Amino acid sequence: MKKIGDVISAFVTFEEGSGGKRRPALVIVADTFHFMTYKITSQYFTKSAHIRSNFFELTDWQEAGLNNKSYVDTGRIIKVERYLNSSPIYRIGTISKKDLHQLLLFLKKTA
Repeated sequence: MKKIGDVISAFVTFEEGSGGKRRPALVIVADTFHFMTYKITSQYFTKSAHIRSNFFELTDWQEAGLNNKSYVDTGRIIKVERYLNSSPIYRIGTISKKDLHQLLLFLKKTA
């Protein structure tokens, strides 16, 4: 059972609406039919300063099961369907309690 704080691998559609790709995402809300997630990316320096202002750095990214230094993109919440998703959803790991606490502080500060 996937829960809040879990890092999953799921097919996520692009913001432009055409296509998408499999990527890591952080579960922030989980109910019977959906996951509400934030995308996780390792592409920090290729983004504009405006986009980077929405990125939260995971300090314990290896503990979360990620392969590279990673950032939570809090700029947009992504809805992932649990059962209608044609691609399987895998649990990669869970972010540390420290990172979860720091993420909540970051979200309060940027709200």
